[in-house]
Parts: sequence; structure tokens; C-alpha cells
Amino acid sequence: MSNPIYILGDSHIRAFSFANQIMPIFIGPAAFNNFLSERNALMVINKIDHLICSLESDLKELILIISGDVIHVSRKSEGKEKDLIKLDAAIKRYSEFIDKFHVSYPNVKLVVGAVFPGCTDMYLQYELYYNERLQNICHNVAVPFINVNTVITTDGKLDFPFKADFAHVNYRVVKPFLELLSENINANLEDRCYYNDFRWEYVYNIETKVGPLKIWGDIYRDQLILEEEQILLLSEFQKRSLEYVSALTGIMDFVGDKLTLSSYTVGNCKEGFLVFEIKKILDVDVNGFDLNLTRIERAEQLKKLYNLNSVQFCEYTSDNFEFNKVIIDFEIYRLNSDLKQILFNKYFENGDCCFIRSVSFKSDKRMLEKAGFKVVIHFEKLLESVIIIAARERYRTEIEKTNQISNPALVNKIKNRIARLIKEPQ
Repeated sequence: MSNPIYILGDSHIRAFSFANQIMPIFIGPAAFNNFLSERNALMVINKIDHLICSLESDLKELILIISGDVIHVSRKSEGKEKDLIKLDAAIKRYSEFIDKFHVSYPNVKLVVGAVFPGCTDMYLQYELYYNERLQNICHNVAVPFINVNTVITTDGKLDFPFKADFAHVNYRVVKPFLELLSENINANLEDRCYYNDFRWEYVYNIETKVGPLKIWGDIYRDQLILEEEQILLLSEFQKRSLEYVSALTGIMDFVGDKLTLSSYTVGNCKEGFLVFEIKKILDVDVNGFDLNLTRIERAEQLKKLYNLNSVQFCEYTSDNFEFNKVIIDFEIYRLNSDLKQILFNKYFENGDCCFIRSVSFKSDKRMLEKAGFKVVIHFEKLLESVIIIAARERYRTEIEKTNQISNPALVNKIKNRIARLIKEPQ
């Protein structure tokens, strides 16, 4: 298994969701996860400690990008003199953590990223002040300091090709950041990180004893690049993930009520999103496979953060995977027809029923029936597609009595969204 590069920080971290060997861990909003107070600093340090202890030997390098000190002092300015006192206190707390890191975690290489640039004169002044001192601290204890700000700015301010919105960097920062990282840690990262045709597919919300951690996948609007004056709506980030969870809940309610089955397989599971969500809903047997080995490796590392060692992941081959009775595959619609038919055959050979996301019901119905399934009907709508339930003959009565179940909560959500779009009162 290849070890990814873990990048941990606040909301800038979502820009790193586009390289297949990066684990971009969002620790929470910069307003609270910073070094501006002892309490906030302890929150950050506890999350770092939890991450390292959970991952153990899988974590070789940890990159920190903490921007909250600068952005929140500049936003809530009390005058330059008081502002600099606050920044100095924050830098001191950050420095104390950096000094102790190699003693506390001798097997993890720490790398500190500079605070990313902003878009205002005051922010620029404080960012330069903060980064200069932070760089000196890192230099004194031989901790690599990665500063790409000169590459992504014009006159010190965040430049449009690298700008996501009013304050955040976008995915284009990944390549120059990793190139500079490679130079500073004396390692060639080209074989470990690719910049094209990869993205984390979902938003992962990981509850821990020290607070939530998150991976921002499910990105919208051209990989997080907005036009000038547009507002970044956080609700838009996880639209797909939320719809999937809603549909999953409907499936599990139906299976438990009608079919009384309790073991699940998630096909084409990507980084394990639906597997983890199933375990949140019910304590049942569940596993997942994917055709992409890198995504399975990411799932294996995520399950340590979820503390779910009982779930199993596997790269799919014809002989090395044990299917459970209920198979859920929301990503099969992306595959070509030949590969879909192979998987449909496998699903019939090994499972009792399956729930498939389809963008072509008639075609997929024929393929499922060819595989051997006798009952193939719509289950519910999902985004611009439909979920199909396919089952063996012995489940015909239980399934056909459902009259093609539709999730009421999902239907109401769609109706409300349409009403807002056409500006009708609720």
C-alpha cells in the first residue's frame, strides 16, 4: 500500500482534493481552529494527535496549513498595535507546538505551509508579517517551510488563476505546492501524485473524540473556481453526498422491513463513502470493492480514522471478493456496457438483490434480466437518474407490493428546490 501525503488544515484544504495521493484533512473552520487562544490551539493539537495515533505507521509526512490567525485578526482588526500583539501570541503558541513535534512524533516528518495569500491590503500586511516569523521558526528547528505565495499572487494578492472565491485558493495550487514540497523534503513526488482526472468523490464527515474531521470531495462549479463576485455556498459542496445518503437510508429501511437481510456489499465503492454511511445507520456486515486500487488504499486509511476495522475493502477481481446478500452500486452507471454486464452477472451469482443507480432504465433492465434477475423495477429517483431494485424470483411478492417505493423526504426536498427556483411561496 502506498502512503499518501496528509495535508491538514482549515478551509483552504479543499483545494487539495484533486491529487490521488493526497489525504486532505479539514479540521474545521479557521475561526476556531487556530492559535489565537490557548483553547483553540489545544483543539488543533488534539486533532493532530488523534490523526497521528489513528494512522500509526501509515502516516510518514504531515503538512500543516493553518490560516486562521491571520485572516481573523485582519477581519476583526482592533488597530495595528493590538493586532500584532495577537499575531505574536499566536506565533508563539504555534512555535511551541513545532518545537515539541519531533519529540512527540519522531517517526512523522512535519512540514509547515505558509499562510496562503488573501485579497486585501490589511491581510497582505499581516500575512507577510506572520509568514516571515513562521519561516524563521521552522528554519531554526529544521522543519521544511513551503511558501508558494510568490507563484500564485500579483502584487502580493491572490491571483485569479489560483483563486476560488473571495478568500480561498483553488485546485491549481496543488502542482506548484507539490513541486516546492518535493524540493524541500528531498523526494520525487511525481510518482505519488497526479494532478489530472482525479477527485475525491464524496464529502466524508468523520466524528472523533476530539471533534469532527472532514474530507471535502463532491466539489462543484469547475473544481472550485467561481467568477468574480460569486458567493461560495457550502451547501452546494455536498449536494451529491447528501442525496446518496438519503437514498441509502430509504434502501436500508426497505431491506430491513421487506427482505430482512443484514449484510451489504457496496460495488464501485470509491473511497468507501457508502460503506461508512451504512455503518453509521446500522451495525451490519458490510464490505466494498472498487476497480481502482488507489481508491481502495484511501478507503483503508479512512477506516482507521472512522475506527471501523471490521469493514473490508478490496480491489475487484473475479475470484478474490466475497459478496454479501444486498449489493448497492451507485457508480456502475459510469462503466461501459461490457463491464456492467460482467458485474451484473456477478451480482446475480452472489447476491439476493441489488440496488443500481441507472441513467438508462430500459437498457439496464435488459442487462439485469439477462444476468438472471426476475424482478427489476424502479425504486426511487436520485439526482438525474433512477435507482433500480433487481432481485431473485423468491422476493417478487415483497418487492412488487412496494409499488416502486419513493423516499418521501427526498421527494419533498426536490419539490422545495423547484419551488425556490420558480420563486413560488412555500
